[in-house]
Amino acid sequence: MPGSVRGLSFRLLGCLALAAVGAVVILGASKLKLRAARGWGQYEEPAPVGPEEMRVRQLVLGTQPIETRFAGLFEYFANGFVRHAARGYSRVQYGGLGSLNSYAMDGLEGFARTAPLLAAWIYSGRDGDVADNAGGGIDVE
Repeated sequence: MPGSVRGLSFRLLGCLALAAVGAVVILGASKLKLRAARGWGQYEEPAPVGPEEMRVRQLVLGTQPIETRFAGLFEYFANGFVRHAARGYSRVQYGGLGSLNSYAMDGLEGFARTAPLLAAWIYSGRDGDVADNAGGGIDVE
């Protein structure tokens, strides 16, 4: 009898270990699926600092009139908006590490952070044409 009890306890322990491993695999797979659904791997590395960033830095820190500096800064941000915007300009997917919300929500946030700048520029009576460095562009209005 003691041998059969020992065999039963080993089988029970084996079943419990197998169930634990199965639970870990299932839970891990669901978390991996959740991360994949959030757009894991869709993010791009941020661009390295280049000549355009250095030009804007010198412009902002320079001694030109404030209007010239603001216009240059607006041009820089608006070019980034046009360059990283999705079709229809409803989302802006900037490079770099995203949030935990989702890829789509990051795109909406990219738009929501840039749209007030564009609106203020138009409201102030300035021209709404924004061109990017690739020859494309939009009319913000």
